Amino acid sequence: MGMLGDYPNEPPPQYPVGGPQRGNRAIGITVAVLGGLTLVLTVIVVIVLVLRLQSSDEGTTADDIPIPPVESEESASEEGPEDADDDEEDEPESDENARVSATIEGWQGVAAQRRPLEYDVPSDWIIESPGMLHGFEEEDPDAPFGYSPRVTMSGVSYFPSREDGCEETGPGSGKVGSSGMGEMVDTASGAEAMATEWAEAAYEHDDGAPQLSAAEVSPFEANGLEGHIATVDVVPSAADCYPESAQVNVASVEFPDENDVYNFILYADTSGSVAPEADDVETILTTLRPQDGWVDPDD
Repeated sequence: MGMLGDYPNEPPPQYPVGGPQRGNRAIGITVAVLGGLTLVLTVIVVIVLVLRLQSSDEGTTADDIPIPPVESEESASEEGPEDADDDEEDEPESDENARVSATIEGWQGVAAQRRPLEYDVPSDWIIESPGMLHGFEEEDPDAPFGYSPRVTMSGVSYFPSREDGCEETGPGSGKVGSSGMGEMVDTASGAEAMATEWAEAAYEHDDGAPQLSAAEVSPFEANGLEGHIATVDVVPSAADCYPESAQVNVASVEFPDENDVYNFILYADTSGSVAPEADDVETILTTLRPQDGWVDPDD
């Protein structure tokens, strides 16, 4: 089991176990630059010493000979203002192409490009590009490199609190997005199956499977949409970058005109200092609404 991460609007690339191989190119370049700097400094010092010896033979003091300034290796390698800015990590920003007008003052409206849906998230959530996919993979002996997507969603926004190496590991502390069933199905059973599947996929890791509650299913209505919502409480096995507890919500709503049922998926930590506000999670679910003037990008 692994996290697919985010990919453009196409099947995610498959990598060998351990992820994409990046090699040691950056380290090699650093060593080469430092080695070259050391060589230049050595040449300058030799020239200065030769000049000093020549001046003593000719009766001229060393103070009369202009000596080029020699920077120490430490000062020469110090970063200028531009270099320092380049090394600072850019703060994540929401994708403007996915924004729409929000229904809650101070929040951000999000358009799910591949689904006729919109929703709102708080101002501190990050909106991904509408064509990006997020999900989790599973072992598949028939797939390239032995893995294939298990669950995916697009139109994603996330709560940017995971740090210290957890950005690309684990489920993240809060994510929301949408997917489709591909046909009209019973929304109660569909929401239950999807919530359980996402709970297992997002919170399973090498040290064990999560403990899941039975899905709690209830009718769902929001802004003219009708269907069912399923909620699953999760207790992951203890591991770095995983919370002590989490919750998965999936609202499945009918779109008869599209002959499809769409899922609105929201999973988030429910414990720890990096968990989103519980009230925010509940409010996000109530903002789901149809997207006016939606055009299927596949048409």
